[in-house]
Amino acid sequence: MIYRSFSLILSCGASLLLAQPVLACSVCFVAKKENLMAFFVTGVLLSLLPFVLVGGIGFWLYRQAKARRES
Repeated sequence: MIYRSFSLILSCGASLLLAQPVLACSVCFVAKKENLMAFFVTGVLLSLLPFVLVGGIGFWLYRQAKARRES
């Protein structure tokens, strides 16, 4: 138990000491239109993905319930 706690503290400390600044981020747009469009499309896709997944699961459940009622 002590070894595990020590290794956790040591790895967290090493992570804090060895951290480097990030040279780019997803909201730092460049002058190229292709890159700007890629950020926009990716943002829209990731925003809509949860709704599509929940809708797909709901549709699948509806079809399963409908198939059980018909049989």
